Amino acid sequence: MPSNTEATFRNELVADVAESFHTYLGKGISIPGPSSLTDGRPTPQPSLNVDDLDEVLRVHFLLSGLNQSSFDEDNPRVIPFMRTLADRVRRLDTDIHTERQVSHGGIDGPVDWQATTELYRKQGYLNRTAYVTRRDEDELLITGNRVLRELLITLQSIFENELAAAVDDPDGFQWLNPWLQADDGEPLKPILDRTLIQNPVMRALDRREQQQPGIMGSISLREIRSVKRTRKPIYREAAHLLERYHRVIDSQDFSESEAREVLRDTYIRPDSETGSDLFELYWMFSLIEAFGDARLKPVTDSNDLIAEWQNTESTYELYRTNRTEGPLDFAVPLSTVETEVETALGDPEGYLPRMFAAEAHAASYADTAFDISPDSNIWAGIPDIILYKLDRDTGSLKKVLLGEVKYSDNKSYLKSGIRELLEYVYLCSNSANKYLLKKPYRDGGIDDRIEAVLFTKQVSGEVTDDSLPISIVEHGSSYVPFEDADDE
Repeated sequence: MPSNTEATFRNELVADVAESFHTYLGKGISIPGPSSLTDGRPTPQPSLNVDDLDEVLRVHFLLSGLNQSSFDEDNPRVIPFMRTLADRVRRLDTDIHTERQVSHGGIDGPVDWQATTELYRKQGYLNRTAYVTRRDEDELLITGNRVLRELLITLQSIFENELAAAVDDPDGFQWLNPWLQADDGEPLKPILDRTLIQNPVMRALDRREQQQPGIMGSISLREIRSVKRTRKPIYREAAHLLERYHRVIDSQDFSESEAREVLRDTYIRPDSETGSDLFELYWMFSLIEAFGDARLKPVTDSNDLIAEWQNTESTYELYRTNRTEGPLDFAVPLSTVETEVETALGDPEGYLPRMFAAEAHAASYADTAFDISPDSNIWAGIPDIILYKLDRDTGSLKKVLLGEVKYSDNKSYLKSGIRELLEYVYLCSNSANKYLLKKPYRDGGIDDRIEAVLFTKQVSGEVTDDSLPISIVEHGSSYVPFEDADDE
């Protein structure tokens, strides 16, 4: 487990880039809102310049009230409401709804003689086996229960869409513990599921909707406001929450201050043993904050695109690790190297032919011995950070930042980071399968289109990179990409 000092440092990393970090929805843990970590500094104002902002707001709405002990109608939050739902939902109000149906060949329920007489008057006294009968059902049609049902269905839809991966892997998403796992009492997600599926009132409403699609209708703002005045707390609180959801998330003219309040309520960060995932995100969000017009993307475990934006001449795309598509390819096929080895001048028994033979034979032998598909590449990698600058009209590559992140101040370990960084620079190729950098073994420089950066923790002693074709940036420093670009 990390020390308290280390945990505090990690939380402070989030606080330092809190205006962007609220988009992180991947695996990790929940931390206090950065306003509690900033030691009197101004409270962060999360950016609303987010593609799919409603997705981020929906998840944060679901998490609202993690540290709130009881429901506050002036400051409505979801989790305090859900913690008392199981006990209160047993006492929901019901109205008796009478349904009339025509029975043939038998009587199914009490006969409504007035309706039966009216049936005969309209159709003639031709079928003496036809009767109109009544069937009373506990159908909840009062507005309060419709409001409650819509709120619960809305919460369920967040799990079915934005949080499907978390439901499948609850151990990885500890920030959802009140919903998926609980230290004391029952998690909230099973309570939500059970209420919608098993509660008689919710089942009656669902059955009515299935029988007559659309009969429930959407809840109007007028109905929500009327339920806010009801005497029963469960309905009143549900109305307050549903009103907040529609105002902040569904409305086209939501209050920016309230949207930011929803986003500030909970922050999430990765919880890896080394802190490397968090450190990578910290540097990516630091780069984003160097550009005022970046459009953020929700950061999930399945989405590598962190942000994209444009100016008059260029398009920018910022990716995190594991990116496998784009203008550059970070792999060297075995077939390419085989051709080079066969045609290269010099000693055919030298180091490079032997290294190629070792790689090629290892792949082939593993296929024979273990029925494992042979590797198609002799080298493949991916930088921790890739920032593309593309021509806005043609999409062609103008510049690229390749970043390697090392959550360390150990110089020997950082040396390996420099080697990895140079592998990406020297071995990346374009769409024509041509290496982007020409003759690095001869020139020792970097292509003008490439910026290579090693991002680190603070290193003891002096760090000198002025004469190098790469930059070494320590925590606490800032880095602005493409500063010398002529169109910025």
